[in-house]
Amino acid sequence: MEFIQTIIDGITWIIDFIYVGIYEFIQEVMQELVAWLVIAKLQTMLFLMEFSWGVAKQILINLNIGDYIQQGFSDLDPVLMGYLNFFRVPESLNLIVQAIATRVTLKVMGWQ
Repeated sequence: MEFIQTIIDGITWIIDFIYVGIYEFIQEVMQELVAWLVIAKLQTMLFLMEFSWGVAKQILINLNIGDYIQQGFSDLDPVLMGYLNFFRVPESLNLIVQAIATRVTLKVMGWQ
C-alpha cells in the first residue's frame, strides 16, 4: 500500500506542478525579465542624459551664451544687480538656459 500511495503522491505532485508550478515559474521569470528591462532602460536614459548634457554644454560654449548673459547683467544698475545676485537670478537663468539646451539636444536625438 505504501508503494501505491507513493505513486499517487508523485502523480499528484506532477499534476500540481503542471497546473500551478509552471504558472508560478513563468510568472517569476517574467518579473525578473521586466525588472531587468526597466533597470536597463533607466541606465540607458541616464547615459543619454549625460551625453546630451555634454553636447548641450559644448553648444553653449560655442555660442557664448554665458558671455551674453553676463554682458546683459553687467549693463544693469549696480543696486539692481545686487538684488538680482542676492536672489541668485543669474545662476537660475544660466541653469534654465542649460536645461533648455539639454532638452533641445534630447529632442534632436529623438529621446523626448
